[in-house]
Amino acid sequence: GQLRAALDVYNEILPTTQNMDGNSIAVLCYLHLGDLHSEMAQLHRAKELCEGALKFTERHSGRANMPFTGYAYVSIGRILRQWNQLEDAYRFTVKGLALCRVWNVADILALSFLELAYVHQALGTNEQARTSLQKSVQILNSISSWGGKIAAAHQIKFDLAHGEIKSAESWVQTNDLVIDGDFEFHREIEYLTMVRVFVAQKRFEEAHAFAQRIYRTAQDIGKRQTELEALILLALVCSAQDETYQALEHLEKALSIGEPDGYIRIFVDEGPPMARLLYEALSNGNVQRLLSAFPDEEKARSSSPQPASSEMDLIEPLSERELEILQLIAEGLSNQEIGSQLYLSLNTVKAHTRNIYGKLGVNSRMQAAARAKALGILSTA
Repeated sequence: GQLRAALDVYNEILPTTQNMDGNSIAVLCYLHLGDLHSEMAQLHRAKELCEGALKFTERHSGRANMPFTGYAYVSIGRILRQWNQLEDAYRFTVKGLALCRVWNVADILALSFLELAYVHQALGTNEQARTSLQKSVQILNSISSWGGKIAAAHQIKFDLAHGEIKSAESWVQTNDLVIDGDFEFHREIEYLTMVRVFVAQKRFEEAHAFAQRIYRTAQDIGKRQTELEALILLALVCSAQDETYQALEHLEKALSIGEPDGYIRIFVDEGPPMARLLYEALSNGNVQRLLSAFPDEEKARSSSPQPASSEMDLIEPLSERELEILQLIAEGLSNQEIGSQLYLSLNTVKAHTRNIYGKLGVNSRMQAAARAKALGILSTA
């Protein structure tokens, strides 16, 4: 595919850049290679390349923290966010952004603020997310009309995540995308956001057709990460139309792409609709195959859990402490992190977790989070 051809070119160029005087050129080559591997849904290799940029800089400059390596830290943060390692993602992104401010390359600085916005959104710090997003939007708008279009699409994606539909509807009306025209992949975020707006407007037939086109185009050129996101959107469109079997088929394909490199946030960020779909997957007996795709601390070891239809159907109500722990499990905290936050021993946290599993009728952290969200017993704030 076209992406593989680009990868071959950069792999050929990289050894040459390492012998040049300008270290920043080699770093940018590492980062472009990392971006290509991310687009191919190869996050581990992408992270290795970003770390390679830092190691190369340290060898040649005596330290890794140079202004031109800032985006390497941001890129590592983006991968860590996708793996739901949010505290580390925040740390890397903030460190990288500080360096990018010094380098002051407009597009890189804008993308760094944008990544910080997504990290804050994942952490639930929404005011900080909007502040970072606005800084990114301001810079992108100042670069070019194309930058402004990217900024607008990300803004609408944020708005939709917070249930703000009116701005999205206005954006659709004024956007100049030609849905059935030539596919312009430099406007990919606009295409994907457009599908989400169609879903919010209940224009399911258009959403399905557009997502299907994105999926097939991504397949043709080898953009596996876009293929993954398109499959997720197809699953959500089908689920919204009560076409559960088709939705689960798309979800299974998506998980088969996301599993090898540990994608988590691309699923979780879709919110309650994805939680409900995962719950459908659980109740249809696909627990092992679907949820084992997520790198949980504790894998499901037995058959699918017994379904529950409401909080009243729980085997036994959760205690206040168990609800606290369940909330932190759903936020991605480890047992050790939960213990530190609640001042509990590790063994006490494990004991509470076992009780939570038993009461919810589940066998893993991901199942517990999905079941609790489906039952409406977790805070979404």
